[in-house]
Amino acid sequence: MDRIDKKIHKYIIFKRCALRLAVGITILALVLAGSAAITVNASSGGDYKNIQGSLNNASAGAKDIKLSAHGFDTSLKGGGDYHIVQFSGTIKEEWKKELEDRGARIIGYIPDNALLIKYHGVPAHPSIVRSGDFAPEYRVSPRLTNRNGKMTLNVIPFEKNDSLVSQISLLGGKVEPAGERLRVTIDASRIPDIASLEDVEWVEEYVPPRLLNDVSSGIIGTSTVWADPGLDGTGQIVAVDDTGLDTGDLATIHDDFKGRIKAHFGYGRPAIGTDSKQRKTWDDPDGHGTHVSGSVLGNGSHSGGAIKGMAYNATLVIQSILDSSNGLNGLNVGINQIYLDSFNQGSRIQSNSWGAAVSGAYDSFSVDVDTFAWDHKDFVILFSAGNEGRDSNSDGIVDLNSLSSPGTAKNVITVGASENYRSGFSTTYGNAWPLDFPANPISSDRLADNSSGMVAFSSRGPTNDGRIKPDVVAPGTWVLSTKSSLAPSANYWSIYDSYYAYNGGTSMSTPLTAGAAALVRQYYVNSSIAPSSALIKATLINTAKNMTGQYASPKKDVTGQPDNNQGWGRVDPGRLKEEKVFVDNITGINTGKFNETNVTVYGSRTFVATLVWTDYPGLAAAAKELVNDLDLIVTDPAGQQFYGNDFTVPYNSSYDSTNNVEGVIINNPVAGTYKVNVSARNVPMGPQPFALVISGIGENITVIANQTIYPNGQTAAKNGDTITLVATVNASKGVHNVTVNASAINSSLAKVVLEKSTGDLYINSSVIVNASGGVYKLNVTAYDNSSNMNNLTQLTVVVDNIAPFQMFINGTVIDSINKTGIAGVAVSANTSLSTITNVSGFYSFAVTSGTYDLSAKFEPMYYVNNTIMVSTTGSAVVLQDIELVRKLTGNITGIVNII
Repeated sequence: MDRIDKKIHKYIIFKRCALRLAVGITILALVLAGSAAITVNASSGGDYKNIQGSLNNASAGAKDIKLSAHGFDTSLKGGGDYHIVQFSGTIKEEWKKELEDRGARIIGYIPDNALLIKYHGVPAHPSIVRSGDFAPEYRVSPRLTNRNGKMTLNVIPFEKNDSLVSQISLLGGKVEPAGERLRVTIDASRIPDIASLEDVEWVEEYVPPRLLNDVSSGIIGTSTVWADPGLDGTGQIVAVDDTGLDTGDLATIHDDFKGRIKAHFGYGRPAIGTDSKQRKTWDDPDGHGTHVSGSVLGNGSHSGGAIKGMAYNATLVIQSILDSSNGLNGLNVGINQIYLDSFNQGSRIQSNSWGAAVSGAYDSFSVDVDTFAWDHKDFVILFSAGNEGRDSNSDGIVDLNSLSSPGTAKNVITVGASENYRSGFSTTYGNAWPLDFPANPISSDRLADNSSGMVAFSSRGPTNDGRIKPDVVAPGTWVLSTKSSLAPSANYWSIYDSYYAYNGGTSMSTPLTAGAAALVRQYYVNSSIAPSSALIKATLINTAKNMTGQYASPKKDVTGQPDNNQGWGRVDPGRLKEEKVFVDNITGINTGKFNETNVTVYGSRTFVATLVWTDYPGLAAAAKELVNDLDLIVTDPAGQQFYGNDFTVPYNSSYDSTNNVEGVIINNPVAGTYKVNVSARNVPMGPQPFALVISGIGENITVIANQTIYPNGQTAAKNGDTITLVATVNASKGVHNVTVNASAINSSLAKVVLEKSTGDLYINSSVIVNASGGVYKLNVTAYDNSSNMNNLTQLTVVVDNIAPFQMFINGTVIDSINKTGIAGVAVSANTSLSTITNVSGFYSFAVTSGTYDLSAKFEPMYYVNNTIMVSTTGSAVVLQDIELVRKLTGNITGIVNII
């Protein structure tokens, strides 16, 4: 999802859903006590609306039944074949089978211990403590309360048929097919009538899905695994459903994708030629799809490999969902069809940079995505979190609860945006979006000046049922990627050249993460492992970097792993090469069963255990979406227990019954054997497979060196000097080896001596080499006893036989009228030098002796100045101010004399 407004882009992405409803309601339910039906009232307030109310008239063992829907019209009655049945305890498989043997069809689970079923008659079973009709008031989204006038709705049927379409049409509704649902335009007053139709499961507002619009690879550690262990996406197929790809013609497509397009689909625009999906229109007049595809797997052909995606050797399935009106109505073919097309082409990773702004709701889109994930447990689905972050009360803190759907789904990897690092870009949040970010520290903060900080507009969690989201974050501002040749420049934040452009949003952070997921999948496939999607997700979360944030007051923008800003942290596939243990359980476990893994920990790294399971899809009518509840319990060598997602001392006081991601993080683990237990607390729709990843079991090998850096320190090594590196090794695990690597540099270095600290026995012999003058990179690498790289420290060393002398051209760009400095002016020379003036208009170039032609440009307010020639020969600092003439604006009034 791109975060763009008219200052940066022609689109305005997403209208916020400002209406948040909390209505106390009364719900009518039938309670079986023998054969008698009892009417009970629901409790009011809060997020959970309960069928039960008081337990006084309920059978023993009955608990609250948690529904999200409220009574739209309490005079409506249920009836028909759809019922809610609640059991006396956790639902057993044999109880379900006995119901099915009697003719019941199980549709879904509703907390606590209840099923939504289809059954003709009154369902009966010895373990049922309460049952009642699935009444119309349970079927209407709370977001539809007190709505008036004509609306467009999503109607989700139990069974889509011509009779249902006819019934809605007779109510005055205009009905259009939309995949697994019906799109209905009708007056809001008829919503209760639609909900009363037998085959209607759920009615919600249709929120149109919208697009959620080099440095990044270094920030998230991808460039590290490109080199070691050599991951580049080879053999991986990634699908992107978006606006299309460049020209939509294999012969003329952007060179960064040529030869690596496995298949192409067009769903939203008329076919060109025959009516095969493979031949429908898939070009990209918008540019969004080309940009995100490049972040996943562009190979940088047009940039000499400098600007490339995370998995630059992977293969692409491109699926255009753009319609002829620049909307995303290609999605109307249905999520199941789109994903099945890519799955059948061999794709196992699907990147989605679009969504609907629903303020954290689990809607029908979320159900569809979770259903496909449950049915295809090796299919990794990523979604943008959204760009709905706001500081609506001007307190300098981004508000929570702004997630877009289907990023609210359980089984997807939901991706938020962290800041990129491009210090030359001076745009602030307050400049770009003054109404959204009116207060400091956000307002004056630049969009890409701190890679450990969150992007202000990135949507925050939690979901409406309290789940932690996003799952992870990745850079999402000033992301440089491929440009569609058909897209106008106004569709991007800035143009780099004819083939690349900058853009921003969680749309941009999601494909970076999809590329990282492809590298993780390649990592497992290279070891002859066919990973589940849960294992890919668990690995990305387990290796994510905890961000420190960028604000201290009035509140930090992140609070630590996990939170509803950064989720579990910034993706860091560079940590793949660290020692880890994983379990990919594909058979599953049922209620009361468990799986135990024992690992030996050496106690010098942070211990992290991550449990992920692809959960059975929830129901939009339920107020809590977790169906199968697993628990993660870690026991250390001293017997101390740590429960998943309990990060408050003593770390074992509460189990998480909300999330299908659980983690244990122990910052200072004691050495010894740890027991990691995954147990099934309640699995009503099992068996439940899961994935477990454990890291931090090895040890840190630290390399400390006296880095000689010039010109910052104004000192340099001379040819023949000795550069001394001191390596400190924590040697508790066995024989280690620390080496100096000079083989990858163009020339040898001066004498390099690797010295051991007192007591260290695991340092190899010194490396003695010579070097001529120049700047060199020196890699100091530590290996564990299994020959796995444990730590890499890169040092910058300058070898210089000439005394240091630095020249500069400094100056200020000045307004011709008021003679004050102008910020944000692009100043360039007739060489590769270029910069942007700071807030006072100051610019600076570090140069050598010579003559330079300077020019300044700041459209549209000023004319471009004439070229200014500056000579630096013989001078250390040359001062050269540049004056820009302001363009005339406004109307000319008064008398005009014609001569």
